[in-house]
Amino acid sequence: MQAGLPRIGLRVRLFLISVLLIALVGTASAVLLRASLRGLLERRITAELEFRAEAVRILVESLDPPAEVEPVGRLVGAFAQDGQSPRITVTTSEGVVLADSRPRAAAEAPTGEEPMLMVEAPYQTTSHGGVVRASVEVEVMEEALAPFNLAVGAAGVAGLGIAVFMSGLASHLASRDLRLMMERVQRALARSREGAAQAPEEQDLSVLAGGVQDLAERWRQANSDVHSERARLSALLDSLKEGVLALDPEGHITGANPAALRLLQLQGAPLGRSLVDVVRAAPIITIVRAALNERSDGSAEVELSEGLFVLATARPLQGQAGCVLVLHDLSGMRRLERVRRDFVANVSHELRTPVTIIRTNAESLADGALEEPAVARVFLTAILRNTERLGQLINDLLDLSRIESGRQVMRSQKVQLAPLVDRVLENLQPRATEISSSLQNQVEAGATLCGDATAVEQILMNLLENAVSYAGPGSTIRVHASSRGANLRVVVEDDGPGIAERHRERVFERFYRVDPGRARQHGGTGLGLAIVKNLAEAMHGSVGLEAARPKGCRFWFELPRPD
Repeated sequence: MQAGLPRIGLRVRLFLISVLLIALVGTASAVLLRASLRGLLERRITAELEFRAEAVRILVESLDPPAEVEPVGRLVGAFAQDGQSPRITVTTSEGVVLADSRPRAAAEAPTGEEPMLMVEAPYQTTSHGGVVRASVEVEVMEEALAPFNLAVGAAGVAGLGIAVFMSGLASHLASRDLRLMMERVQRALARSREGAAQAPEEQDLSVLAGGVQDLAERWRQANSDVHSERARLSALLDSLKEGVLALDPEGHITGANPAALRLLQLQGAPLGRSLVDVVRAAPIITIVRAALNERSDGSAEVELSEGLFVLATARPLQGQAGCVLVLHDLSGMRRLERVRRDFVANVSHELRTPVTIIRTNAESLADGALEEPAVARVFLTAILRNTERLGQLINDLLDLSRIESGRQVMRSQKVQLAPLVDRVLENLQPRATEISSSLQNQVEAGATLCGDATAVEQILMNLLENAVSYAGPGSTIRVHASSRGANLRVVVEDDGPGIAERHRERVFERFYRVDPGRARQHGGTGLGLAIVKNLAEAMHGSVGLEAARPKGCRFWFELPRPD
């Protein structure tokens, strides 16, 4: 719109458009109706002309003009009732007028050039032929339509007046609703902009369209922010080690992260299910009900399954119904506490026996046994043996602590396995000879592995000492190696009584003994296999135990081979 011209408001535009539309529809309807009525009237007049012309034709043919022209004239004159009646003219084929319903125009035969409707009926007598013409002026038909035109005009004016009134009322109501809508859009925009709401300056659809577009853009941005925030929250929940469950006011699960599924040992997300159906722990149900009904926090420590301890915390949602249940996995902590208690108990038990023996023998020597050389030697031997046992226990504890803390440096190098096994077997040969056991090195000459030579030697020493001590007299102990992919597996195998399956998973724990009485009889500390496991893992290897066939044990450890 050009500058300086007044801007037409929406209300005026709606009014003008509706009035123009009604006027166009009314005019078109009137024109179509008049044309239809004119056609109907024209068809009726034509039918009447045809009837009259045919009647005159029949009469003319029954006579024999021109001898009997007078009867024809009387008949034709009978049709001339008024000035608007159809004109009947009888002419010969030469154009001579024999009769005319309008005597004043009898001298002029109609030519068909005047604006009129005309029909012709040819006749033929014994003496001559001719034409009977019936015609009427067009203006007669227009005069017949004049009352209809007047009625249509009056109805159109009345209808237009009513239309103007209704259009004005409709435009007023529409503009009022539009203004209310624009005010709501402005208030919504003001709230999104944290400003004061301003009333629209004009009622224009462009203002409403702009506001709606602005709101749509802000909605898309807000929706994008919500999706981004939801993705970040989902990633955060998925990365948590704690299990998180969202519950609605009825106690149904509306969300759960992978840690919660793992702790509850569920295969899929239990969305929509009741917490009572998923968790069968009464303390958890109690704190959740308190959070939902009393809006209070609560926590409880529960053992969900054997060895699986969790600390459950329920907290109501702020500003809305429902609550969040958080499950902290305490299994590792409880396992460490159990290991610590077992370790303290085992160390205390292992120390108590040699210390008691040493003290008892020392007191005996102090009470006078020292004066008897034979008895004193027995007591001193017992003190020496238990002192060595204490020293070995302390050394094993120090080695285990140093390995677990990472203070023992592992130097990875290429180690020839066969010579190392020979050296260990040579050190153990005297003990094996005492019990008639056979030690065999079946490792191939070229077998090599990567690791710390001292640590590998200590592993072999501990495994072979166990085999010599527990396989029994007359047993055969073999050491062999085989490739396992990128690793080399070294196996220490004996044909002794073996170890029951229920003990195999725990033999590498500290102070774990299959037969405590027999272990102390052989002077073991219960830490040898724990040291083996920690040394192998420190060199990026692994250890294990299998049953030999038909009897015995197969302890093995794997370490990487050289590239």
